[in-house]
Amino acid sequence: MASKACSENCGSNADRDHLFVKCDFYGRIWELIGTWLGFSMIFHGNLMTRLLQFGGLGGFSTKVRYSLNIIWITIVWVIWKKRNQRIFQNKEEIIQALCERFKLQLFWWLKLKYVTFDFNYQFLRLNPNLCFLLLFSASCFSFICLYSKL
Repeated sequence: MASKACSENCGSNADRDHLFVKCDFYGRIWELIGTWLGFSMIFHGNLMTRLLQFGGLGGFSTKVRYSLNIIWITIVWVIWKKRNQRIFQNKEEIIQALCERFKLQLFWWLKLKYVTFDFNYQFLRLNPNLCFLLLFSASCFSFICLYSKL
C-alpha cells in the first residue's frame, strides 16, 4: 500500500501497520473486540505479529486456532471496508458501529464455516464465549476459561 495520509485524518502516514494496528481510530477495534471476547492482553504493534499472537491463543486445538484466525481476518476486513467507505464515499462511523459490523460479519463467516454453529446473531452478540464453548466442545474448555470472563 502506498504511503498516504490516514483516512481518519490522524496526521500519520497510512502504511499497513498504521492502518490496521496503530491508528488511534482503527486500532481501538482490536481492544474493543478483545474485551467483547473476554481477552485481557496487550496486543503486538504490527499486523503480522498480531496474527501470530491471535492464532497462538488457541493452543494446540486446530479448530480454535482456525476460529481465532477467522476473528483476525474479520477485524482486518471490517477495517479495510471502513477505510474504503471513508475515502471513496466520505462516510463516517463511530467505533461502536464498526464493532457491531464486525460481530455481524463474524456471525455470517462462522455460520458459513461451521455447520454446527446453530446460534442466532443476538446470542453471539451477548454470549460470544458460550457460543465458542458449545462449538468447540469440552476439550477446548481450558482455552475458553483462560481467556474469558465466564
